[in-house]
Amino acid sequence: LEQVVAALGLQHVEIGTAAVIERVDRTRAKTVEDAQAAYGGAVSLMREIDRLLQVNRHVSTTRVKGVVRSLVDNVLGNRYAMLQLTGLRNYDEYTFYHSANVAILSLALGSMVTTDYRFLSSLGVGALLHDIGKLSVDLDILNKPGALSPDEWANVRLHPVHGAEMVSLLPGVDKSAVVTILEHHMRFDATGYPSRTPPRRQHLASRIVAVADSYDAMTSRRSYSAARVQDEAMAMLAKSGGNSLDPALVRLFVRLMGVYPPRSVVRLTAGEIGIVLEPSPSDPLRPVVRVIAAPSGDFMEPVDIDLMQAPEVKIRGCIDPQLLNIDVDAYI
Repeated sequence: LEQVVAALGLQHVEIGTAAVIERVDRTRAKTVEDAQAAYGGAVSLMREIDRLLQVNRHVSTTRVKGVVRSLVDNVLGNRYAMLQLTGLRNYDEYTFYHSANVAILSLALGSMVTTDYRFLSSLGVGALLHDIGKLSVDLDILNKPGALSPDEWANVRLHPVHGAEMVSLLPGVDKSAVVTILEHHMRFDATGYPSRTPPRRQHLASRIVAVADSYDAMTSRRSYSAARVQDEAMAMLAKSGGNSLDPALVRLFVRLMGVYPPRSVVRLTAGEIGIVLEPSPSDPLRPVVRVIAAPSGDFMEPVDIDLMQAPEVKIRGCIDPQLLNIDVDAYI
């Protein structure tokens, strides 16, 4: 280059080197490993909080904010990699995994409303810690297979208040996160708990968490109820719109997840079995599906089909993967 400049007789041109500093955008695509690390960090934090509560100690606010920051960055950067993880379940550690799932689902739904980082960070804290009050409830009550007694139910209904009180003691936590924890069971029609006099509308973040909480609870196996398949849970959410849940947010959640959310095991029109990878941005009935079994029931080399590009293929409905002994994680 210096020889070219000299040959052309260019004046006042100096050749040198420049150091380029890359500005990393927080919304850049994240790897699957990043998503898994963020999810694992959230579950680990809930375990740590549980352990600390048993010895009357509080978790570090810095630790909470760091975990939530990782969740927010990954949801903004690779939403569907994070949504695929929300199907993870652990019966023995239900509250820990449920908290992580609700945080991711809430952030994904919240990011469709706004990408304001402060709002999402506060939403993430409230969503991740929404059930922290349950950590002080006797496990025999939470895991009781039958109906709760009036006293037991009254105890459980106090968990939003206890949780809000706990988190309010953490220095530096946004007050709106405390409000989210307090309000997430108040219901859109203001008939939930704890009751408020006079009744008032839930905060936006509380309404977002309520939708995410309802969906994850319905699709999880509990001591007192079996897990519902995903399309059944989505139908029940739709029926709850305007009553317990914000109808506008429910519609947005269906748009986010599709009628057949990621990780759903589905039967196609010709009888094939597939696993939903991600929803279509334009048609909630036509996601991307990984076909894993032929109509005969024989497992096959997986083939991905974008139903938007295959109008002749439709989904009949979701099926319970346990009925077919399908390990969804093995195909994701």
